[in-house]
Amino acid sequence: MSSASEFNQSSVTETTSAKPTSTATTPFSMCLTSEERAYLNEHCGGRPWAAYIRECVFAPHAKPRKAVRRPRVTKTQQRQLTVKSSYCAYQANQLRHQRADITEILLKGKWLAQVGFQAGETVSVKVMQDCIVILKKE
Repeated sequence: MSSASEFNQSSVTETTSAKPTSTATTPFSMCLTSEERAYLNEHCGGRPWAAYIRECVFAPHAKPRKAVRRPRVTKTQQRQLTVKSSYCAYQANQLRHQRADITEILLKGKWLAQVGFQAGETVSVKVMQDCIVILKKE
């Protein structure tokens, strides 16, 4: 393939294996120089970079994508919480106890049940830089 315009969906081959393949897509990442980042910021028109790149590369052959439905967050659902520092005692060995400084965020209130979290349920916590996502396990 010498250019993106020569992309042909029939030229993409799938490998077969004993395991069934998942329909979920896997993340794709690439390293960009600062000049490439500046170019994307300038040309993407406020859209996510992935949408801009997908349009540039696959536009002639792209299937319509499902719109991602994001949950609507109302002002009453936004919570202001404080990150606190506290101490946790633990037993270092049989003869002595130690204390460790830990950081915590406490979630409690009737609002948790109102948005679907019930006592005793299991949750999944995804941790990223500057972001924590809590999802109810179904």
